[in-house]
Amino acid sequence: MITEDIGTYLASVGIGTVGATIFYGYYPHTPNDLVSLYQSAGTPPEVVNTSPRIEYPELHVVCRGSGDTAYSIAMEKAQDVMVALHAIGERTLSGTRYLYIRALGSPALLRYDYSNKPPLAYCVIDFQVVKEVDP
Repeated sequence: MITEDIGTYLASVGIGTVGATIFYGYYPHTPNDLVSLYQSAGTPPEVVNTSPRIEYPELHVVCRGSGDTAYSIAMEKAQDVMVALHAIGERTLSGTRYLYIRALGSPALLRYDYSNKPPLAYCVIDFQVVKEVDP
């Protein structure tokens, strides 16, 4: 799965630690400062019957920051993720060949959560992924 492949890669470049500050498909109540990765549908795969098949999923990354500088923390982490992933090409991650990964825009504020103490800020960045899939 792209979340695990990319999460492992992000950990290897110092973005966080899988299971401690990098999570797949959810964000737990703690820690307050984290990165969560979600795979979404993206665009349709190639229709030709070739092996390997080319797919175009999207990756949705949510970065959470806490405290008085929650926005800055979350935005800086999202920026770090963008720098680490944008324009990756021809790279094998956990046995899967990724032809290209690119940001679909710049990091943006998703929302604030003032129900928690300290308050939390959530920033998001999305990526298009082009990868090979063996049948």
